[in-house]
Amino acid sequence: AMLSPLFKVRDFAVTDFTQQGVEVAWKAAAAATSAGDDSEQQHERADDDTSDGSASIKRTEVFQPRSTLNMVKMLTFYRKDAFDLWAQYPNSKDASLGRFTVQVPHSDGAPKKIKVRAKLSLHGTFSIENATMIEEEEYQVVEKERRPKDKQQQQPAGADDDVNMPDASPSATTTTNADHDVNMQPAEVVA
Repeated sequence: AMLSPLFKVRDFAVTDFTQQGVEVAWKAAAAATSAGDDSEQQHERADDDTSDGSASIKRTEVFQPRSTLNMVKMLTFYRKDAFDLWAQYPNSKDASLGRFTVQVPHSDGAPKKIKVRAKLSLHGTFSIENATMIEEEEYQVVEKERRPKDKQQQQPAGADDDVNMPDASPSATTTTNADHDVNMQPAEVVA
């Protein structure tokens, strides 16, 4: 009906959404490391893990219920060691979606900024697509001084010779008005 010239069809759009939200949990280190999506950080909450006294489990709801599908969110962590992420449905202890391990390539003792890309696919499946470590390097730019070239290299031979060029003033074949316009004479045809 959309291709037929006899019928007029209004434009419409279909938007799929997820019935349940998706929550990501991670083990926070004893040191003050922070994590969370910039837009989702207000929803972050911390629960104490009773089995390990040195760390606690932090959770955040990355995708809320009725979120549109095919959506990507970035989570930012400051870590110096490898860490695990657990994905699950909120308010459900048995509905685990997966466990993801993020490896930090090298550690010099300072926490590094790690951006994790979480995706809710078009089919409604949750995945961690990749993790990127961001390092800032400071370096100094060294400028080389340019030495002036020798005079012999700058000017080619014969460049010092001045050549007198004829004046570009009107010749005898042209006449000038008072308005400084130049009237051109018709060309003579030589046979």
